[in-house]
Amino acid sequence: LSLYISGGEYRLIARDTDSSPEINLRTTSRAATAGVWQHVVATVDYGTNSMRIFVNGVEQPMSGSPSFVQARTANTLSATASIGAQDTGGTGTFVGQLDELRIARTARTADWVAAEYAAATSSLVTVGAVEEIAGVLNNDTDAEGANLSAVLISGPAHASHFVLRANGSFEYTGELNYTGPDSFTYQAFDGTAASSTVTVNINSLNVNDAPDIATNLGLTLAEGTAGVLDATRLKVTDVESSAAGLSYTVTSSPVNGHLAFSGSLATPVTSFTQADLDTGNLRYVHNGSETTNDSFAFSVTDGDATVTGTFSIDITPVNDSPVIVTAAFAVDEGQIITLTTSHLAVTDSDHAASALTWNVTVTGGRFERTSAQGTAITSFTQAEVAAGAIRFVHDGGEVAPTVSGTVSDGSLTTAPVTFTITFNNTNDPPVLSTNAGLTVDEGANAILDGTLLRTTDVETPASGLT
Repeated sequence: LSLYISGGEYRLIARDTDSSPEINLRTTSRAATAGVWQHVVATVDYGTNSMRIFVNGVEQPMSGSPSFVQARTANTLSATASIGAQDTGGTGTFVGQLDELRIARTARTADWVAAEYAAATSSLVTVGAVEEIAGVLNNDTDAEGANLSAVLISGPAHASHFVLRANGSFEYTGELNYTGPDSFTYQAFDGTAASSTVTVNINSLNVNDAPDIATNLGLTLAEGTAGVLDATRLKVTDVESSAAGLSYTVTSSPVNGHLAFSGSLATPVTSFTQADLDTGNLRYVHNGSETTNDSFAFSVTDGDATVTGTFSIDITPVNDSPVIVTAAFAVDEGQIITLTTSHLAVTDSDHAASALTWNVTVTGGRFERTSAQGTAITSFTQAEVAAGAIRFVHDGGEVAPTVSGTVSDGSLTTAPVTFTITFNNTNDPPVLSTNAGLTVDEGANAILDGTLLRTTDVETPASGLT
């Protein structure tokens, strides 16, 4: 059996009999490092055809697998196992130092090798069951050398959990939010007699627990309304803090509305407490836009620790009534005008112009489509107005026309409005309505009145016609 270094690798040679050819395997991980101490273990198991090398507690990949003839080695002519040289007596290939060498004829597991390395490098740790400290009996002795056990006399006053074991170890958990002194007493017992009562003093320190977001369900409300944010929607808990002591800060504000307190919905707020939520004092006020969602980011602190979150808001769309913006035009006596959006305009955030219908009542004229001139209509769409397809025809009378109307989106209708119409009369020429002539005797007189000769003018009284 030989172990040596060649080309930066550890090599292991083994034979199961003197006449068997040697089996020479090496690591393939460049395991040998010059200038540093290494913990190296080589194992050979003839029965399982195993040759393994461990470096610093870790098994290394090998260049192959052995195949032994014998399950174990009998007495052979080979009298030695060599470290740093071949057992055939060849030139040694090891240059360095050995601190400790052990050869054992016993099975070694990978865990054993790892533990040996940990022990050699002072990095051994306890695994398995929790290692118990000596506890209160650590400095207690018995004159006869008897084993001692700890007996509890009185427990601590400020513990939520306490156990004193017979071996002197104990478990102590301070009560919630308590900081200060505590103590318990015990006696050491040797099976026959007990010691005097001993007091163990404990300094209990409270550790702040971070707030916890217990509920974050979001909010659903109708477009243009205000929704209540309460503890059923958003709740943060903290075992050490009251609701008033948990402060929220809005770190990213909602974009389609704002947060406000119930008594002042128009005033945005960016901070509030869990108490505000518990009492239902907080509102989300939607701005009425045609948006379907919103959110805000927040942080919550108990004065020491902080947690963060995002609150989601779903907005249910609502059909808004159309709004008449303009209903006005100017027309001359007898004039025909084509209407545009500067004359008639309506807005509706939920509907297209083609879905908005004007319904009108008219005196002194008529509305008609440019494609059907002469046919009066009493309804048309805002889209037709925008396309220049609707015109107003004055009846030519001397009285200004009147128009009133509403707009409907098919579901909601505006209140009636009276159109603002600027009317301009034109001067019509006098009309000779009667010219019957006159028959009179020679030298006689005759009356010439309106039954014989009459001129009329719709804008001018008779006294104004000369």
